Amino acid sequence: MSSKPTMYTGMEELDKRQLPSQAGKRKGPPICYRPKQPARETIPSDGTMKFTVMRQVKDSFEKLNLLRQNGQLCDVTLVSGRERFACHRVVLASASPYFNAMYTTGMLECGRSEVELKQISPDILAIILDFIYTAEIKVTEETICQLMPAAMMLQMPHITEACTTFLEHQLDPTNCIGIKSFAHNFNCEALELRAKRFVLKRFSDVRQGVEFLKITCQELMDIISSKEMTVKCESEVYTAVLDWVSHDLDKRSPYLLQLLEHVRLGSIPPEFLKSQLKTCKTLQRVPDKCIEKLNKSFEELEMHISTAVEPPRVPCEKQVIYCIGGYLRVSVKNSEYFNPQEGTWKRVADMPHARSGLAACTIQGLVYAVGGRNNSSENVSEDQSVVDCYNPRTNEWSHLPSMGCARNRVTVAVLDNKLYAAGGSSAGEALPTVECYNPSTRLWKSVSSMSQKRIAAGLVVVNRFLYIVGGDSGTERLNTMEKYFPEEDRWMDCPSMSARRSGAGVCSLGFHIYVAGGFDSTNQLNSVERFDTLSETWETVTPMRYNRSALSLIATNGKLYALGGYGGARFVEVIESYDPATNTWTDISRMQTGRSGQGVTIGPLPDVT
Repeated sequence: MSSKPTMYTGMEELDKRQLPSQAGKRKGPPICYRPKQPARETIPSDGTMKFTVMRQVKDSFEKLNLLRQNGQLCDVTLVSGRERFACHRVVLASASPYFNAMYTTGMLECGRSEVELKQISPDILAIILDFIYTAEIKVTEETICQLMPAAMMLQMPHITEACTTFLEHQLDPTNCIGIKSFAHNFNCEALELRAKRFVLKRFSDVRQGVEFLKITCQELMDIISSKEMTVKCESEVYTAVLDWVSHDLDKRSPYLLQLLEHVRLGSIPPEFLKSQLKTCKTLQRVPDKCIEKLNKSFEELEMHISTAVEPPRVPCEKQVIYCIGGYLRVSVKNSEYFNPQEGTWKRVADMPHARSGLAACTIQGLVYAVGGRNNSSENVSEDQSVVDCYNPRTNEWSHLPSMGCARNRVTVAVLDNKLYAAGGSSAGEALPTVECYNPSTRLWKSVSSMSQKRIAAGLVVVNRFLYIVGGDSGTERLNTMEKYFPEEDRWMDCPSMSARRSGAGVCSLGFHIYVAGGFDSTNQLNSVERFDTLSETWETVTPMRYNRSALSLIATNGKLYALGGYGGARFVEVIESYDPATNTWTDISRMQTGRSGQGVTIGPLPDVT
């Protein structure tokens, strides 16, 4: 961010030091005027002292400004419109390279007593002259559009920096595109970059503004082609393109096919595309090739092809690891997040109720806490069907419709912006059932059950398939895995792991499913296996540094993070990270309190102080 204009402030006055009563008898160097807090003070060997007193500069310019206001000792008059401004050449030349060149290089204006500045209005020139003499300036919405080009013409970077800082603080979804264009026109690269990042970070809001509909096709392509654009779902990008085209359909429809090349259609739920193809009136008036492209994308999604070649966007909005609830001798309601870039923890609003054995996920920027059990200090154990939702922008929790049944040690995943909750236990009985929650309708519905009952299993999504692995059937620990086909609502068996594991950490990274730690009926494990969903084969990788079960495993920025869990004798508080490129685990931080059975998910950095 640009710095504010330089100003002289807080200068110290010179005070005369009290002379001793018999100063005439004093030996050594004479007593001098001494500032209370001189900016610089040196004491050479010869006994002299040197001071830098910035107050002198301010005092001098205050007197120069009085002389200007009184028209005294002025040697040039600047003319703008009908206004005339008496000034001092030497002051103008010292403040502006434009005036310096005018008065020191033999230009025609050098010998004139009046100089007309046609490009600068009287009001703006008055503001600039006040700044030259006082180092103070007030920037407003009414003056910024004229002040900045005038400052650039006069080559006064301090005013330009003040204008840039002002515009940076004015950025909001309704004006960021205009500020970006303004900065581009005046070659303010830092401001243009700041405005561009604001557009990408707040695209969900920006696309709904009037400015968005007026941008050019090239500007729109520059935005939607960015890998860093933050959106709740890629369908927002598609909708923004359709809105832009519809605003001037006759002229803009020829650009639609080119624009669709930058929309990641493989990341859009197929139900959305199907609905668009059936009901969108705009699509009835666009080139046939656009419809063909959308139809092909829809078919590839249902065949699980598109996502295999199209990676999701990496938002410029910071992503953090949320850790919610868990068990530490009793169930807790603590909610906090870990920032992997900074290695720091921070508390956010607590869940409404204490829970452990819960699961967490993120849908369109909102964090969900699902199921679990409340093991209170009174030894009352109650399985939960409750679902709570945390909004990072407001730092508040709200209740959502509960699941159809209570599920402790449940596992969840998000597919096509819908929440799937699988297995768990209710009243001590292991469950094979699976439920699906649609945030747009706020309704839960049952889908096909798994072939096995599973407590403390792991559920992940790869290429629009759900995979559930491991767990406890109620009678034995499992090494089996099943795969769910959403279009057919059926489960299919997959190759099994080498080890039986319940309470393992499970997550996906690329086309691999990683399974770390867990309990095999005898020991807490540190071994790690991964499944290649393309070749459908398992392989072992480097084990974790710590044995743990009931841990959480999460992937972000191309690495895995193992958090919490129980090591057999104590709760593990160390966070370790796995780098697939080097096949190594590294301790990176510690949790604020070790615990097990917590819900962990990746979500946007919250707006909390």
